[in-house]
Amino acid sequence: REMRKDSCQFLFVDEFQDTDDVQIDILLKIASALNCRMFLVGDIKQCIYRFRGAEEKAFDRVGAEKCPDEWLQFSLRRNYRTDCKLLDLFDKSFVRWNSYGNALLEYHERTDRLLGTKDYNGYLEKYKDFKDKFYRCLSIRSEQERIPVMIEEIRRIQRRIQYEMRQGHALSGKEKSLAILVRENWQAELIRVECAKQNITVETNTGGDLYTSQPAMDMLTLVNALVHFDEADYLYALLRSNFFSLDFPKSNLYHIRNRIRDGEWRSQANEKEMADCLIEKISILLSRLPGHDTKWEYLIQRLRIDPVLQVMREIYSALEPWKKYAPDDLRKQHEYQLNVDLLFEQIINSCNIDRLTVNTLREHLLSCALSHASVERRRVSQESDEISIQCVTVHKAKGLEYGHVILPYCSFRIDAIKASQLYVNVERSEGEVRIGYSINMKSMGKTLQNNYYNQNLEVIEKSREEARILYVAMTRAIRSFSWIELQDRKKLCWQNLIGKDV
Repeated sequence: REMRKDSCQFLFVDEFQDTDDVQIDILLKIASALNCRMFLVGDIKQCIYRFRGAEEKAFDRVGAEKCPDEWLQFSLRRNYRTDCKLLDLFDKSFVRWNSYGNALLEYHERTDRLLGTKDYNGYLEKYKDFKDKFYRCLSIRSEQERIPVMIEEIRRIQRRIQYEMRQGHALSGKEKSLAILVRENWQAELIRVECAKQNITVETNTGGDLYTSQPAMDMLTLVNALVHFDEADYLYALLRSNFFSLDFPKSNLYHIRNRIRDGEWRSQANEKEMADCLIEKISILLSRLPGHDTKWEYLIQRLRIDPVLQVMREIYSALEPWKKYAPDDLRKQHEYQLNVDLLFEQIINSCNIDRLTVNTLREHLLSCALSHASVERRRVSQESDEISIQCVTVHKAKGLEYGHVILPYCSFRIDAIKASQLYVNVERSEGEVRIGYSINMKSMGKTLQNNYYNQNLEVIEKSREEARILYVAMTRAIRSFSWIELQDRKKLCWQNLIGKDV
């Protein structure tokens, strides 16, 4: 009712294919209440959130086909991302998927084919096998070969990017990026570890790692020191952190303790003497900062008067830990700062600021770190000569684009039903909605199902969604696409959907 006073005219909804039935009903009611027109944008071929209720029939729910006089429909087919030759190869695969039983992908060449506007691979046509340089099937005979073959492909792509840069090709940060797309977080972590053994740095994003990042660890170190302001161990950790980055070996702390213990176990007085020694060092370093002549004791006193976050902000402004974290890398410094800002935002949103103390702040940070709270780090876009390599799940890559894409795991069955999962299928008929479910109850040693659960329907819907996930993965690529094929896999899987012989 309040919005109607502002004469709202349009309701815009992006990624409409990812909405569920309840969200669609709410949107329709809002549009009706505001007497406004709806503007819906989406691609049913990219509907990959079935696990949270989204279905590929979202546009049917608004009645666009039944009421053509009420809706205008437009198809956006021009593609400004992917190389046109790569799109032509993709199109042949997508058309074939539509001809599979149960139509794995709703794709019609006349209306769905993407029209490329970029020709990145034209210069490769002088080579006899030019297609293999940007559309590659990497065949392996066993699982043991998967990671080594992937690593060799990474190095080949790195060499290609370096060659193009030497030849004077103007490559954007995205065009120099390489994405290894997987289905499971454990696959991304395995790839990161194995690549690290070969001195290849791969960034992963397996669930949001803000609270285990270096900015978060440094903040926790600072808060610990503010809580335990007169305890040597915490003060020592602060001095060694990026706030001071003091080269103060732990052996020095050991020698101080030996000197003051007088052959006996240190007393509380001895411990205070050692803490005072460290506090003096902190105060000296603080006094050397331009415009700051502040002692550690003064900061502790201010915590009793001023808001905690205000004091911490001033400490960050004075000490600038990002400069000590990456003295020679402005990009890493900027990324550190972005995540410090994000941490403050998270604290403000999660805690009662009016009653926030340094103790409750410590408990919050520690809890988030120990529970691996899933909050995505902020990252700086890649615009330097550095070739960035990321390994993420396809769901997290949705909406993004990368110069080169590798799919290392393509041999898993897409029509397999795992007994350990929860499955729900929905059937609508003559105004009725039937919801079937299957739940594996490990504690009871059995699976619970109701009479409406249809496993055959579940297999079909799961296969169709996996085809859409593969569609999303392939269309992330700008310049090249590679995938690993395990020989002699005859079942329905990604590698048998991708057309290596097109």
